[in-house]
Amino acid sequence: MLKKYNKIFLLIGSLLAILSLSCVLFIIHTDYHYNDCFVKNKTVTLFVHGYGSSLRAEQYMVHGAEKAGITDNVLRAYVNRIGNVKLIGKIDKDDYNSIVEVNFADNKHTNPFDNAVWIKNVITKLQQKDQVEKINLVGHSMGNTDIACYLLEFGNDKELPQIQKQVVLAGGFNGVLQQKNSNVPLNKFGKPTKETDIFKILLPLRHLYPRNLKVLNVYGNLNNRDSDTTIGNNSSKSLRYLINNRVKSYQEKEITGNLAEHSDLHHNPQVNKLLIDFLWKK
Repeated sequence: MLKKYNKIFLLIGSLLAILSLSCVLFIIHTDYHYNDCFVKNKTVTLFVHGYGSSLRAEQYMVHGAEKAGITDNVLRAYVNRIGNVKLIGKIDKDDYNSIVEVNFADNKHTNPFDNAVWIKNVITKLQQKDQVEKINLVGHSMGNTDIACYLLEFGNDKELPQIQKQVVLAGGFNGVLQQKNSNVPLNKFGKPTKETDIFKILLPLRHLYPRNLKVLNVYGNLNNRDSDTTIGNNSSKSLRYLINNRVKSYQEKEITGNLAEHSDLHHNPQVNKLLIDFLWKK
């Protein structure tokens, strides 16, 4: 009888040892399997900050991508007050999913067409220096109107790197709350019942929005205010009218909770997950 119990205990011990070893191996390889969920390609993602801001506003999102194992190659593009670009870092042939943090020295420059040229200068620099052929664009706040003007002016230029995906975070396409009529109702097509100057400027996008794009539009609704306290939700959602069903895909995501405020959106784990899944998930 004793021998019988010894065999049972020995069997249980062996099973526990195998289970422990399996757990150890799983932990060791967890990052590998996690990384397998994401694409690995040469598309470069640019982050563009908003008014009065800097690349510091982009870093939580970028660090989130690094921690997820998306990339280990982050460059910085410093744009001076006349639009000249200094690129810190490089893209080697073995690098994938590279990220560029864009920083405007004149971060309160409100002419979006000038800012669009500065974005183009960064993209051209990447094209010439690192042979970049495909890009994603991520904007926060005024960075989105800058990107919209880039699309308006250069989005269909076949000589430039082609845009694959666009992430809009707290975009104010019909202006900001301090402007009159910025958060007016939208009709069934997403058109504001009253248009601000910036919306009128962007209207030609209805016939020019690049067709190959996939677009994610993220906006914050803090405490059911229908705004993130700086930009009204309808101003953000008016992008749908400008896109005019031209793109490959368009989706909107509303963020609620304590981190739905305008400047908290780029430090929000929920936003990070949306961004990472949209840009890089297989």
